[in-house]
Amino acid sequence: MYTPSDDTFLLADCIRQYYGGRALEIGVGSGLLLNILEKNFAYVAGSDIDLTALQHCKQQKTTSANVLLVCCDAGSAFGIGKFDLIVSNPPYLPNDDNDTRDPAVHGGPTGIEITVHFINSAMPLLAGDGKMLIVVSSFTNSSALDKVIVENKMHKKILKKKRLFYETLSIIELSL
Repeated sequence: MYTPSDDTFLLADCIRQYYGGRALEIGVGSGLLLNILEKNFAYVAGSDIDLTALQHCKQQKTTSANVLLVCCDAGSAFGIGKFDLIVSNPPYLPNDDNDTRDPAVHGGPTGIEITVHFINSAMPLLAGDGKMLIVVSSFTNSSALDKVIVENKMHKKILKKKRLFYETLSIIELSL
């Protein structure tokens, strides 16, 4: 389970600006973002591939009983319905073959593979005027991400950046 850090808090600041009917978080981790979504949306769902993270959300009561939590890969279990907002703080750090892979932080060899998977999983779930918020790092292959955005005919807007001593984090908003 991913413990909230600078990336989560940066995304949380952005999420507070959005309101609507339906929201989805892909990769709920600690449940901190679900709690914010629940205050601003009528219906909230969250997914995580890690059953322990989902159990943590239930046990810590970080969300109410009105939040649907599903153990699945990305948005694969949400085949019906459209969401006004989909958010994710995906694992985004590149991992070399020599590194021990931590699924909570490593997003593939270039760091972008999991993010691309999450975007592709979320695209069919996004309402026509919906938005997707994603955390990206300066360590990831941004040109590969931009290619996926163009291929999916999406628009990208950088909402917020935070420079840390070792990387720059960005929150991007994607829309159709």
